Amino acid sequence: MPSRRRAGRRPAALAASAALALLLLAPAPALLAQAAAPAPEPEGLAGTLQGILDAKTSSGELVGAVFVARRGGETVFEGASGLMDREAGIPMRMDALFRLASVSKAFTSAAAAAMFSRGGISLDDPVTRHLPGFAPTMPDGSPAVITLRHLLTHTSGLGYGFEETAGGPLHRAGVSDGCSRDEGLTLDENMRRLASVPLLFAPGTSWRYSLSADVMGAVMAAAAGKPLPTVMGELVTGPLDLPDTDYYARDPSRLAVPYADSGGRIHRMADPENYPLGGGRTFIYSPGRALDPGAWPSGGCGMVSSARDVSILVDAVARSGEGFADPKVMEWFLSDAAAPLDSGADEGFGGGWSYLKAPVHGPWSPGTVTWSGVYGNRWFADPASGISAALLTNTALAGMSGNTMDLLAEALYSAR
Repeated sequence: MPSRRRAGRRPAALAASAALALLLLAPAPALLAQAAAPAPEPEGLAGTLQGILDAKTSSGELVGAVFVARRGGETVFEGASGLMDREAGIPMRMDALFRLASVSKAFTSAAAAAMFSRGGISLDDPVTRHLPGFAPTMPDGSPAVITLRHLLTHTSGLGYGFEETAGGPLHRAGVSDGCSRDEGLTLDENMRRLASVPLLFAPGTSWRYSLSADVMGAVMAAAAGKPLPTVMGELVTGPLDLPDTDYYARDPSRLAVPYADSGGRIHRMADPENYPLGGGRTFIYSPGRALDPGAWPSGGCGMVSSARDVSILVDAVARSGEGFADPKVMEWFLSDAAAPLDSGADEGFGGGWSYLKAPVHGPWSPGTVTWSGVYGNRWFADPASGISAALLTNTALAGMSGNTMDLLAEALYSAR
C-alpha cells in the first residue's frame, strides 16, 4: 500500500498509492545474526549503518529491522536490530522472514520480465488472450481492452479495495486485496470477482494504484499452465537462488511477529488487524495468511521473504535483470513506462515500481526504481551507481513511511 506521490521524497510512503550500497572504503560489517555472543563493535560505514538501525529500534519507532545493502552482486552491509518477537524478548535475526505486502510486486514484475524474455507473453497482449473470462467493462457497460502494459504500469482502470469505503464496489463483490486471509478463496475466483466490477477509467488514460499485479500473476500462471508459485520458482527465485521466498513462510520459526503503530502506540497485530487510513478507508491485515500454504497466491501482496533474498532480487534489477531477464526487455521496466500519465517533474512510474527521474529529496541517481510494503518494508535499485538495498521491518507503517531508509541511503552514498 505505498503512496506514489511521496516516493520521490522518501522514496515510498503511506496510504494511497509509493515504496544501497557499495564496495566502499569501509571495513566489512559484523554479521548480526541470531544474537549469540556479542559481536565486536562495527566501525566506519558499517558502524554508522548499524547505529541508524539501533537508534530506530531503541527509540521504539521500530520493533525490529534487517537491512542489506549491495553493489554489483556483492553484499556490502547486512545488519539486524531490535526484536522479532517483543513479548517473548526474541532478538531479530539476519535470516528472519517477513511478510512483504507490496514488495511482492517487485517479484511479480521480475517474473513478467523473465517471461517476456522467453517470448511466452508480450506487453501489448490483451489480458483476455490469457484470461478469456477477465473482461471488466466500463461503468456504462461498454467493453474495454486491458493489456499487460496497462497492468504493469497501473493504468488498467482497476482499483484497490483499501482505497474504497466499506460499501464500495470491490467490497460488495468480495474482492480480496491479497493481504487478507480469505479462507477458501482461490486466485481464479478472485479474478472472477474483480472482473465483475466496472473499471474506474478507460485503460491507458490515467494512473491508479491497483490490483493489476494480482491480475499479472494470474496471466503468467495461465500462460505457463502452472500454478503461480511454480512459475515464480522457475523464472525468478530458482535462477537467483532465493530459498526464503514463497507465498507462505517455509520456516515459521523464522517469521517475525508483525506490529502496527495505529492508535498512537505500537502493538502486536491482531488477526485480522484493521488499520484506519482516514476518510472511512481501512487496510485489513491478516498476519496468519503467511502461515497458510493453501492461501491463494497474491502477486501484489502475498509473498514472504528475507532481507537477503529481496536484496539479491533488487541488486539483479539494478543490473538490468542479470540472472533472470534479457537486459533489452528490462530497459522498458527500468524506464518511465507510464509517462505521461501520473508523471511529475521528478518522478514517474516504471514496470511495476516508482521511477525517480530527478530525485531532489535524497541521494538516489536519476533512473532509480523503488517501492515499499505496508507491513513496514522498503527497497530501491539504482542502476547508475549499482547500489541497491532492502529494509525489512516488522513495524507498520513506520518501516515503510518513516525515514529509516533515507538515513541509511544518505550514509551509504556519502561514503562513496
